[in-house]
Amino acid sequence: MRTVYQKNKMSPTFGPQWHSFWVMGRVEPNRKIYDYELVYFSSGCCKVVFESQMFECPAGTVIIIPPNMLHCTIAMSRAERWCVHFDWFGDCLAHQTGQRIFVYSDDNEIFNPTLVAADPGFEKVKFPFVRENVSPEIMPLLKRYFLCTEDRFDVRMERQGLLLQILSIAFRPSPGIKIHTISNKAFFEAKNIIDANYLDPELKIGEIAGELRISPNYLTKLFRKMLGMPVVDYLHVRRLENSCELLKHSNMTVREVAFASGFNDANYFSRIFKKIYGETPMSMRLKEIKRDNDQDDFIY
Repeated sequence: MRTVYQKNKMSPTFGPQWHSFWVMGRVEPNRKIYDYELVYFSSGCCKVVFESQMFECPAGTVIIIPPNMLHCTIAMSRAERWCVHFDWFGDCLAHQTGQRIFVYSDDNEIFNPTLVAADPGFEKVKFPFVRENVSPEIMPLLKRYFLCTEDRFDVRMERQGLLLQILSIAFRPSPGIKIHTISNKAFFEAKNIIDANYLDPELKIGEIAGELRISPNYLTKLFRKMLGMPVVDYLHVRRLENSCELLKHSNMTVREVAFASGFNDANYFSRIFKKIYGETPMSMRLKEIKRDNDQDDFIY
């Protein structure tokens, strides 16, 4: 990562932004980003996992994630997140070229380190940077920031000013956060394999463990520690996410959806689906159809 810190010449500029609600159990694909990302957790609790650290982020926590650092986020409960991408000097080449600001590890896209934002070179600040119990002043500033969408000079200046205020609140001293130092390399490698191949019905947990030269039992314990679920449940989660999209947006039969989602037994698929979602695949499909019809009634 480049470091070009120049005192009194810092001028943060902004990239994409997201505000979203995550359901309990949602697991983000492993990824690296090209700029810095400030994430404020306004409700719920998430874990943010890096290759050598893990942070528990309850409501009121800010984390600033640096470029070129493999990580993923896991929702330990229903959570609300406010995500702001930015750089420190307006030098992030990914911003300037319109490059997608992150690369998922299970994609074919190669992460290009020449596009990353410069390190600000703070002497007493290490990234990822985390603060718990951030002042509630940050919330109205974030809401105003997210409303500054017009491409006008005055709006851009207001947005930059808001970003500086948000960062200043994030960096105010507060009690420390729980940091777990642990080697997560095997977890990320296994998760990458599952994320890239979960639709393959021949994917076996034992073979993944063998490829990583660890035991299936250790792999299961590792996923339970990091995600709160054994590795086979994570495989089911990824397959069920795909099945939900097919049930909502295709005319496939339930049997066809099962096989297209990596299950080689339609009855087993239906049992797992009901266990996780509390309803059958067909009842979910009918509910989605009804919801779409109800929404159509309100289009004028």
